Amino acid sequence: MILRTFQRYLPLMIVGFALMSEGSYAQNEQTVTLYSPIKYKNDFSRAFFSFGQGVRGEPRTQSEGNDYDLLYGNMELGEDKDWFSVRWRTEHRSQIKDLGKLEWSEVSRVPVLPALPPTDEGKSEPVTIDTSGGKTNLSPVGQMVKALEGHIYLVHTNNGKIDSYAIFRVEALVRGDNCRLTWKVVPSPGQ
Repeated sequence: MILRTFQRYLPLMIVGFALMSEGSYAQNEQTVTLYSPIKYKNDFSRAFFSFGQGVRGEPRTQSEGNDYDLLYGNMELGEDKDWFSVRWRTEHRSQIKDLGKLEWSEVSRVPVLPALPPTDEGKSEPVTIDTSGGKTNLSPVGQMVKALEGHIYLVHTNNGKIDSYAIFRVEALVRGDNCRLTWKVVPSPGQ
């Protein structure tokens, strides 16, 4: 009797679990803490992070196109030292976007975040920071964002060899010092 009931409802249970896992990214996050190289005397070993390799510091296989995806705390605008940046030199066309103050359970889909257009070989896009008028404008847009506790960010890593997406949430932020992130690699939105 129990076996027959189980067999009868198994297909419904499978569909239910599939729908639950499809609608939320609130599962299987990993954690990393990044430290500002400004505060820690240019120690970048704890400021870089590679989502693809899941390692902090300089990635081990740069010759294969693996490089850092995220850098924390390497820019200072007045008293503000809490910034994230993605690699943007030469073949690196990565982007980062602040999706806002969200819980993991509120993220049901990942938006498309286009990579920057390719630059001429050997050239990189100049970075401009304008703080006039009490506002901070960064160019090119999508290369640097303010680190804010409780916010979720999307990173599209594209360096000519790797094209991947990751999302992360700032769980804790000690201003000018470190930030604790939960993160996960996610499928590209078009897949």
